[in-house]
Amino acid sequence: MKDFMDEVDIFLRELVSFQVSRHSGECCPQCLRIIGTIRCTACDVDRLYCPECVVSNHRALPFHRLELWQNHRFVPTSLGDLGYTLYLGHHGERCPNFKLMDHSRAGNVPVPNTAPADHTTPDKPRVPEGRPVLVAHTNGFHNMHIAFCGCLGAPKKSVQLLRARLFPGSLKRPKTAYTIELLNFWHKTTLESAINLYDFDKLLCRLTDEHFPFDVKVCILPCYFSTSI
Repeated sequence: MKDFMDEVDIFLRELVSFQVSRHSGECCPQCLRIIGTIRCTACDVDRLYCPECVVSNHRALPFHRLELWQNHRFVPTSLGDLGYTLYLGHHGERCPNFKLMDHSRAGNVPVPNTAPADHTTPDKPRVPEGRPVLVAHTNGFHNMHIAFCGCLGAPKKSVQLLRARLFPGSLKRPKTAYTIELLNFWHKTTLESAINLYDFDKLLCRLTDEHFPFDVKVCILPCYFSTSI
């Protein structure tokens, strides 16, 4: 303990530095065209990337948490806010038979441009395609847009979700889903603790928004998950 106390000032300085950016105002290190404003708390916390590169880098990582550098501080944002769409059935690519008319686009809103006006930015913000689905993961809830495969002979939407390791909340037009990773985590948690579904949902709300957890839109785990997956 004495060794840590001797270094307490250094530790505090480094911990506080997590809340600021040492690269604000610099161009995205990937495209070198647009000022980087977004960091991923799971990938590279130290660097800021532009929205387009963030979406591209997270094609197969849809549940990472993002933060936007805004007004000299970091504020939570998400891949959904950046126009991310999870495409099923084609290894992350858009289905060639995808039809907008087959998907509900309710709730889609234009994404604000996060880069300064004096740098090159897309003329129009990216708008997500597909159906809005609230997904529960081990790090909280995620408002996502999922585009299903529309090819001839494609499996049912519930099966497509399962193949993407997402357990659908319903079989007809699912609006909620739970990652298999979350269900496995919940199962192991019940084996080692006495936590109930209500408290587990409160935990996911806190992980989603630590400051305003009661404002988080939730999809409560079905009661049959209380004993098995």
